[in-house]
Amino acid sequence: GIIFPIVKNSLKRFLLGLVGKGL
Repeated sequence: GIIFPIVKNSLKRFLLGLVGKGL
């Protein structure tokens, strides 16, 4: 449906945020 891509996008942003903080 429509929700899955949004959740996937949020997870991607979250992981990128963690990586950014780690660096």
